[in-house]
Amino acid sequence: MDNEVSFSRMYSMKYKIVIFVCILCRFLFMEAALYASEPVSNPTNLIFANVKSYRLTIAFAAPNPLPDGGYLVIRKTGLAINDVPTDGKMYTIGDSVGICKVVYSGFATSAAINNIIASTRYYFAIFSYNGAGQLTDYKQLNPLKGNIISSASMQGANEYNGVSAVNASFVQDVHNKINPHISIPYNSYDETNIALFSSRDTTAGQKVITCAYSGEQFVYTAPFQWGTYSREHTYCHSWMPTNPANNPELSEYNDQYHLFTTNQIKANQPRSNFPLGIVVNPSYTYLGCKFGTDALGNLVFEPRNQQKGDAARALFYMAVCYNGIAGNNWSFPIVQDQEVLKQWHWQDPPDGWEIARNDFLDSLQGNRNPFVDSVNWVCYIDFSTMTKVNNPQPCFDYVSIKDEKQSYPETTVYPNPTNGSFKLNVFSSYAQQCHIEVMDVCGKKIIDKQFILNYGSNVIEVNIAVSKGIYLLKIIKEEQLEIKKISVK
Repeated sequence: MDNEVSFSRMYSMKYKIVIFVCILCRFLFMEAALYASEPVSNPTNLIFANVKSYRLTIAFAAPNPLPDGGYLVIRKTGLAINDVPTDGKMYTIGDSVGICKVVYSGFATSAAINNIIASTRYYFAIFSYNGAGQLTDYKQLNPLKGNIISSASMQGANEYNGVSAVNASFVQDVHNKINPHISIPYNSYDETNIALFSSRDTTAGQKVITCAYSGEQFVYTAPFQWGTYSREHTYCHSWMPTNPANNPELSEYNDQYHLFTTNQIKANQPRSNFPLGIVVNPSYTYLGCKFGTDALGNLVFEPRNQQKGDAARALFYMAVCYNGIAGNNWSFPIVQDQEVLKQWHWQDPPDGWEIARNDFLDSLQGNRNPFVDSVNWVCYIDFSTMTKVNNPQPCFDYVSIKDEKQSYPETTVYPNPTNGSFKLNVFSSYAQQCHIEVMDVCGKKIIDKQFILNYGSNVIEVNIAVSKGIYLLKIIKEEQLEIKKISVK
């Protein structure tokens, strides 16, 4: 009897084990059937080409055997990539993979990458995948990885040969360097500036642009359509001595150096043709911009902080670029305070995006904004008369120079004033390159050197053999720009 019970229990246990194994096999088979087979390997030999401040190209070698789905390329700024795509999910350009962005998905082994800004390190990871849709299976282990620093300013070494702020002909010399230039039709702004530079990819295959004045993010499905947004003339059309300049269309009307995308109703219309200024009594606000009266009771429009320097440099450019053509004087209208614009110019110096934009527009129009390239030249021009200012008080005395967009510890300089030898204590949140420039008030470079920063504080010794006076120090990191004033005793 005991043997019969033991045999029965043993038979029951074996039966349960068989049932369990069958269920497990079925489960594993179902799981395997959820996805396509995983690719054998990922691509190799990542190459960066055509590296500009606003665009670059990646290329890589296909693995053997080839994946039947294609390749997914993700990108992150400033830090190495640890994120991986999720099996069963098909990504499109603009989607997020962790804190990375998808910049390419397809079967080609090369891709042009837009949405690049100057002097910035970008990290890439490339995965093979099989299948499509819910069957997509990524080779998650050992993706092809690499990183590259986008170009700094692409200003040619001889771009401003013959131009010096000490010359009596300085204003005319700058004008001659930037005019004439190629005129891009006003109606081509969306096919050029928006499509190739200022728009960014976002989720669901859509794109996004930013309202220059307010900071609003406008999401759209390509192709871009005007209506909600407009092309704002920073130098107002009604200010132009050639107004109306749109029939026939003149180059000052379509010059992209002063055209920015803005919300038509909420930003462009409130600005209208009012001067730019500091609003102390707002009657209208929208996100980062406002309209109202300044300290003197004048009606003015104030853009968001991140656009103030950009707008100022656009106005400086337009005045110099078109002054004197057909005998017209392009001095600022009496309502526009140039002192406010010069203050904004230093509070919001050119960042990586504006430097990239300068290079991109140079590729279209064949000219540059000299006040992005040589920031101190504004000191030498009186924009209310379009005449040269002799022996100006350095106009970066307007403010304690600090980029309002920074959120990192400020670089310290000591001693300052100096006898020509000083030290920089530069903070960095990760290992990166650093570019140091020292210029005199005429724009002549005294020092132009590269350094490698480690995490934390970095001490850099600088020696300049110069006469006493004021000098400009630029500390250019991968994503940051600091400008400081150096006084030599």
